[in-house]
Amino acid sequence: MRTRLSVVLTLSLLIVSFPVFALRFPDVSSKYPHRQAIEKLTDAGVISGNPDGTFRPTDPVNRAAMLKMLYIAAKIEPEKVGGCFSDIAIDSWYEFYVCDAYGKGFVKGYDGGVFKPGQPVTRAEALKLAVVVFGIPEADLNAQVKMYTDVSASDWFAGYVHTALVEKILPIPGQDGELYHPAQIMERGEAAAYIWNAMAAHSLARSRASSSVIVSETPGDSNAASSAMTELEKRAAAALRVIEQERKAMEHAQANTKNVTVPFSDKNTFDGKTPFSYEFSVTSAMVVDIQTAITEWNNGSLTCRLYHLGRSGFSQEYYLGFQDGKNCIIRAALSPGNWRLQLEPEKLAPMYSVSVKTTTGDGNDGFSQAATLPLGKARSDSLDTGDLEDWFTFTVPKNPTVAEDVGRQMVLEVSSADPVGCLIYPLDDVDQYGFKGPECGFRYTYPPGTYMASVRHGVPLSVRESYSIQIK
Repeated sequence: MRTRLSVVLTLSLLIVSFPVFALRFPDVSSKYPHRQAIEKLTDAGVISGNPDGTFRPTDPVNRAAMLKMLYIAAKIEPEKVGGCFSDIAIDSWYEFYVCDAYGKGFVKGYDGGVFKPGQPVTRAEALKLAVVVFGIPEADLNAQVKMYTDVSASDWFAGYVHTALVEKILPIPGQDGELYHPAQIMERGEAAAYIWNAMAAHSLARSRASSSVIVSETPGDSNAASSAMTELEKRAAAALRVIEQERKAMEHAQANTKNVTVPFSDKNTFDGKTPFSYEFSVTSAMVVDIQTAITEWNNGSLTCRLYHLGRSGFSQEYYLGFQDGKNCIIRAALSPGNWRLQLEPEKLAPMYSVSVKTTTGDGNDGFSQAATLPLGKARSDSLDTGDLEDWFTFTVPKNPTVAEDVGRQMVLEVSSADPVGCLIYPLDDVDQYGFKGPECGFRYTYPPGTYMASVRHGVPLSVRESYSIQIK
């Protein structure tokens, strides 16, 4: 009874801590998906508006600001110690927050002993900070959650994304699609949603811990409670757990990766729900046909994704598989470089098969074969039987008369009587935090740079599908 009462009381406090107010900021409408988080965190003193009364929810958040907001939300008072990085200004508003976080192992610097406090923080970086600052424990890797298709098991942030999905930090309102966009710059409104959800996850974790203490409490437990670790020791221990978590995640990913040479085939059994990857090098351009399948009739399906690995491990070029029952297939034109094929099961530990062969293709099967799509001009084409997707590239030119070109308001439309799909990929020369894609059919501000677009075959693949595509 005491356990249940404790949990109910804690949840009640969490729910009623912040009353509902009228709209706080004129530029945060009642329909804005993160309005509630913004107003609750404003009431709590975690965030504030601008002197002109606005909030500017789409402005980017820098690394120092994200760290300070998380410290305030987690009620952590930083040690008054400075001098941790050469680019941290003495007596600045962020000096103690950055140096305390560095001392606790929450953050690391860059080469040359710098922190870059004014650099915009990405979604992946902000998520890691939220998890480690609040000390949210690593989630069970076998927990049943649907991962994002652009998050690989070997990415340094994969463990944090998985934990955030399990603990309901993700998804935030309005971002519940299949893609996470880990490299996209965090906006002020999004940061509020991350922090508010992390606060809720932290409160629920404390409720579970309190329940466990009440159930096991004995008359001698009061002495143990009086000798509990200090808050600083707890944070240091949490930092060590994070380091150990990252090490184990790396070892786990390496154990579930095989180096191969194309063509190849393999049969294997998944380790629980852990993805399995095949890595290979391509020395000259080729088109590959990838066939994967679950070989147990009652054990769900699988997803397949193909990534072109850049120097940092992350690349804008990737291919999403087409699922057909227990099968997942990819046909893609590969340029020279290193590639990773990642397979992920829907259910625990099924057996699977994979086959990767070279093929001829139709001359438009990937980034390297994309056809040019001039702005404002329509183009008609078709996806033949078995042709998975067509690729197009377009360039948004920079306005030479504007010092800082924010881009153009445009929409990429695909018209077809058949159920075709469409995705947009901004490339490395695009200032991506200004791009809100990637879906076709919606008007966005396209910053200057190069883009790819794929028109994807609908199901069934045995039907010829005609379409027209135009960006205007």
